[in-house]
Amino acid sequence: MRDDGIVKVLDFGLAKALETPAADGPPGLRMEDSPTITSPFQMSRLGLILGTAAYMAPEQAKGKAVDRRADIWAFGCVLYEMLTAARAFPGEDVTDTLAAIVRAEPDWAALPADTPRAIRTLLRRCLQKDRSERLPDIGAARLELKDARTEDAPATTSAVTVPRRRVILPWLLFAVSSLAAIATLGYAYATRRAPDVAVYKAVIIPPGPLSGGAPVRRMQISPDGQRLAFVARDASGQTSLWVRALNDLQAQSLGGTAGAAAPFWSPDSRSIGFQAEGKLKKVEATGGSVSTICPTGDSPPGTWNRDGVILVTGSGSVIYRVPAAGGTRVPVTKLRPESGDRIHISPFFLPDGRHFLYSSGTLGAIASSVYVGSLDSDNATQLLDGTGAKYASGYVVFLRGSTLMAQRFDPDRLALSGEAAPIAQDIQINTSTGTGAFSVSQNGVLVFQSGSSVGMRLTWMDRSGRDLGYIGDAASYADVQMSPDRKWVSATKTQASGRTEIWLIDVARKLPRRLTFDAAGGFDAVWAPPPSARLAYASRREKVSDLFQMSVDGRGEEQVLLRDATEKQPVAFSPDGKYLVYSVPTGAARGRLWLLPLADRKPREFLPGTPDQSTAEISPDSRWIAYVSIAEDSTRRVYVASFPDGSGKREISPDGGESPHWRSDGKELFFTNAGKLMVVQTDTTGATIDAGPPQPLFDVFVPAPQLGSRSTFAVSRDGQQFLFSTWDAAAAQAPITLVVNWPASLKRD
Repeated sequence: MRDDGIVKVLDFGLAKALETPAADGPPGLRMEDSPTITSPFQMSRLGLILGTAAYMAPEQAKGKAVDRRADIWAFGCVLYEMLTAARAFPGEDVTDTLAAIVRAEPDWAALPADTPRAIRTLLRRCLQKDRSERLPDIGAARLELKDARTEDAPATTSAVTVPRRRVILPWLLFAVSSLAAIATLGYAYATRRAPDVAVYKAVIIPPGPLSGGAPVRRMQISPDGQRLAFVARDASGQTSLWVRALNDLQAQSLGGTAGAAAPFWSPDSRSIGFQAEGKLKKVEATGGSVSTICPTGDSPPGTWNRDGVILVTGSGSVIYRVPAAGGTRVPVTKLRPESGDRIHISPFFLPDGRHFLYSSGTLGAIASSVYVGSLDSDNATQLLDGTGAKYASGYVVFLRGSTLMAQRFDPDRLALSGEAAPIAQDIQINTSTGTGAFSVSQNGVLVFQSGSSVGMRLTWMDRSGRDLGYIGDAASYADVQMSPDRKWVSATKTQASGRTEIWLIDVARKLPRRLTFDAAGGFDAVWAPPPSARLAYASRREKVSDLFQMSVDGRGEEQVLLRDATEKQPVAFSPDGKYLVYSVPTGAARGRLWLLPLADRKPREFLPGTPDQSTAEISPDSRWIAYVSIAEDSTRRVYVASFPDGSGKREISPDGGESPHWRSDGKELFFTNAGKLMVVQTDTTGATIDAGPPQPLFDVFVPAPQLGSRSTFAVSRDGQQFLFSTWDAAAAQAPITLVVNWPASLKRD
């Protein structure tokens, strides 16, 4: 209602963003002036179908094609709101609202008690998420409303006085709806900010759970802010790399990218690097042939400069450089063990293409510091406390816990200024490393996934990869181990504070129980052989971690197994109870294996003078040990050698492998490699071990060992079921929030 008495009737359904009018033509629609358009793409006049978030139909929220049934949904939302004085799908922000539209139901109990039955039926028909079940035409609503006016009238032929409120109800609803919409539009228009300081938000609903494992490995926005690369499964269940142009409703799957994870863009936004099958690869963003660059382990995405240099975290837990055209990896950072420095992750090139940001952390703890490194020297300078830092639009953007922060940064002087300020809350993170699900373009576009950061589920799977259900709550699990009697599972659980504790889960009853209560916590527990029900674990109570053991029934006191001046972690007991194998770390997911004879407690190195080793497990007959060692080409492979002398070494996984586990009779050896569970048939009865070729069982994404997890699964006694620490699919399906011109929100603070 205008001041001069003129009533404006506005379309409340779909809004069509118009092309920029000709210079000599009519004015046209100024999309930046429209408060009902929630998509950011009006700034580029891309001609998208847009709408108001609270009234979008599910198919519209998912970016699918829409028709008039989307207007039917919007009508139902308005009718519900006018009857209840509350939105049908409430949310604190656009992300919550669209998530509710896709998954939740309105609170039908909120309707007034005397709401006519026909109105209730009409509402349910308008708000069907499956549009094939929705009211087909708004004309049908008129008939429903007519029924509502007469359904309570007396059955008589005499004149009837229909209650006035029933006669006017439908028209009053339309009138009040229009006035409410007009008032909202008028207020928003009058109080709008100038376009150059506006911040626009939109939500992208993934077609299903994103894949790739850890939150940081799921998606990346292109430097020009025009396309989103993400990892997801297709209709057949195959994981691959997808690209969605932000001016398109459909995403394109890129052929040849099976098993992809951790995408990152070339600086010209034309190519994408990614990890798959234990290798670093690249592909054009529009599709085409896939090229292999070099071997690599699982890690956060790399970074790519204009000189054709790629940086990525390698198996040595430091940042490596490699030509984008392919070639040999060369380390460009150096660990500083004297300061507890154990891993370097998440590199990001600064504009000069020579300096880069990266995160540093201690073994098994959240990365807590951001450094500036250089291609010209392995010297580095600490910049700030946080992790996952990227540079964009004059700011360094980084995580502190699950809060996304931004601080002014001069890339020429490599200097911060001002105070860090939050720009988004509750980002999904990997609580083992602190890395998270966010990405920024170089022109003010930000994407992130928010929600629960616990991330992990202990999930049972059969040999075909079928999900058999999970045990315990969602949490940040690592080091999954099963007791010899298969009645208990132990795991390291990382709290939001970074503190680690040992927890036990009753397999039959699925009930969790905390084992360690010391202020220093514990991690990396392994089970002692029967008949004792004991766990050995590490705890850092002095400058280094020492080895302790405790009965799982809570009886008796904690005992010290080994205390000396070196950092150490338990790896495995021998089934005969004679030895404890432990590791002295030399970096994340690498170290030297040592043997602790339990009779005399005098340690000795297992394989002196050989390459670094990490995880290991001893065969059920205590004659063989399967372990992971870093080969000359930096590939992590599974080997088997006699135990305890270490002779007769044999390579089991020529293409790489992690986390080996024996079947209880020693006839099979399982391990993971490049997103797959592998199995090898073994015969341990002879003087030498007989092992067949590795065979894949099914695809599974598990935490990378260099990023905080040592044992990612456990095996049932008969080898038919597996308990995996897998990334929570519900968290991976959270809506992707997209923000345009995010730096403007800081200017207003």
